[in-house]
Amino acid sequence: MRKLYASLLMGMLLMLLSACMNPESLVENNRNSGDGKILETFSDNEIIKLADLDIQLKEIEQAEEEGEVVISLTVTVKNQSLDNGTTIDQSLFSISAEQNNKMLVAESVEPFVLDEEREISYKFHLLSESDVVLFTFDYNNNNNQQMTKHYDVYLE
Repeated sequence: MRKLYASLLMGMLLMLLSACMNPESLVENNRNSGDGKILETFSDNEIIKLADLDIQLKEIEQAEEEGEVVISLTVTVKNQSLDNGTTIDQSLFSISAEQNNKMLVAESVEPFVLDEEREISYKFHLLSESDVVLFTFDYNNNNNQQMTKHYDVYLE
């Protein structure tokens, strides 16, 4: 009977060890062990639809840079009906963020030419490492068509 319990215990221990050594968990631990902490990753279905653009949410990361805490939002901007080669700048599409009803300072994003799609990261300097960050997606095209969408992120 003792041998049965010992083998069951050994089997459970081996299962536990194999679960801890899962390659996916090792990759995730490596991603979190650097300077940044991944707050959220999104499926391919997480899309904010604007008039001529789809904004696919990719990842939100919190990190410390030069003594300040920043949050990075990585998105893929997908062209739905704009002419290929359209330059996307702050007057056409922008992402802003606020925390505690105060706008966060953003690192500027250079205008870019959009054909099919483009992955972009937006960085904002946080006021604190807790609370909620509200991202605002603004779109204004030449036909005076405006759209605004919001997305909240809860910091740990």
